[in-house]
Amino acid sequence: MDQRLAKLIGTAFPVGTKRRWFLSSVAGLLGMAPQVPGIGSTPGSRAFNALADTARTLGKDNAAYWAPIRNLLKIKAELFLSDPESSLEFPAFDSPVVSILLVTFNSVEYTFQCLETVKAHTDVPYEVIIVDNASTDRTGDLLGRIRNAKVIRNTGNTGFLRACNTGAKAALGKHILFLNNDTQVTAGWLAGLVSAVETYPECAAAGAKLLQPDGRLQEAGCVIWRDGSTSPYGRGSNPFVPEVSHLREVDYCGGACLLVRKDLFFDLGGFDERYAPAYYEEADLCMGIRERGYKVVYQPASGVIHYEYGSGSFRKALKTAQVNQAKFAAKWKKTLDGHLEPSKENLIRARDKRRGKRILVVHDGDFASDSAKTAGLINGLSGTDHLITLFVVRPSSPAGELIRELRQLGVEVVCDEVKTDLSAFSEERKGFYEFVVPAGVRSDETERLIKQYFPGAVITEGGAEGVMKRINGPKGA
Repeated sequence: MDQRLAKLIGTAFPVGTKRRWFLSSVAGLLGMAPQVPGIGSTPGSRAFNALADTARTLGKDNAAYWAPIRNLLKIKAELFLSDPESSLEFPAFDSPVVSILLVTFNSVEYTFQCLETVKAHTDVPYEVIIVDNASTDRTGDLLGRIRNAKVIRNTGNTGFLRACNTGAKAALGKHILFLNNDTQVTAGWLAGLVSAVETYPECAAAGAKLLQPDGRLQEAGCVIWRDGSTSPYGRGSNPFVPEVSHLREVDYCGGACLLVRKDLFFDLGGFDERYAPAYYEEADLCMGIRERGYKVVYQPASGVIHYEYGSGSFRKALKTAQVNQAKFAAKWKKTLDGHLEPSKENLIRARDKRRGKRILVVHDGDFASDSAKTAGLINGLSGTDHLITLFVVRPSSPAGELIRELRQLGVEVVCDEVKTDLSAFSEERKGFYEFVVPAGVRSDETERLIKQYFPGAVITEGGAEGVMKRINGPKGA
């Protein structure tokens, strides 16, 4: 952003004012979602097409869309509660790896659905902790039907943040998983998060891919800008596109589903109560984690549906978040000075906290027969803090498992039967990459596009060993 423009914005929209909050919210929620042309032809993408068509017709805020969903959840909960013999029993583990912590305040229908899916889809040793903030609906009846869970009943509504801190003290797990009660988890959700924290170097927290109930992406990690405002990356887009399908180091992940190492959570003093009752507490915690030298990672393999504001008021949330942004910006002013200004142009840099070299590997030719060689090259570069994108000009389905493995190593793989336009991709990323590595069969058209869109990049070739030595050496020498 031009310095004069930034100064003008700072004068007209001072940090901490309603005007600045409105500007940041509009930019974060609408203007900064990545442009992701071309929905792919994978089964997941085809399912997204159908859901997106429905969402466009009805609209997210249209009562005609949301009322039937909530009514269905209410009917399910009522059917469960109307049977005096029904109960929800969780497995009992002597040594849980994860303590799953929910805070409830009314909205029994969301809580019931959340707990049902946790029981159905959780595949690591765990325990469930529920802190109820004096609910007045049938939440109390539901909690009385739950077996093998720790239930803490507050005599009043202490708010989300303080209830989380209370529940965390009862945790036996190595990690604490903060999970909103208005969520619905999916197969493999927790194993993916645990894997990220326990295998990714210096990782202390991991967040899931959050999805809207209509199939659109809600968040794939979040960006914190210099003024303390935030942007949920990819909001409103197709959740299957390559841009949101690889492991990334991020500023923070939303607290609707956030796994944190328990020891570090308590070392940092838990959630900072200056943000009570809620909002910005997870951004603040992740900032503290990163200040300690640890990483916060977005895990795309963990999918969680979030009924955003399902158990609360959007208007009230907006007002509270506005106040807490000013508190957050004041507390972290020195650190935020090193963050980027909020702008669509800065999003591609801000979405990933890794600060290695920016590398584009362009594979042309038959990827299925040559993928192992290209993967060997990329494996030699990954794990070095580099930001690596593999663009496959001619995708082939047999390489699906390899692509998943590369994405879990933090490699952005653009490989889709529809999204094969290297020209359009290069236009989006013009000038971003420092190194370009041609792989496979080098065509004249690919070479022309590389030179056109990345004229300042070092074009590196000549075998995997030579490429790695040149990129990993000092200043690419």
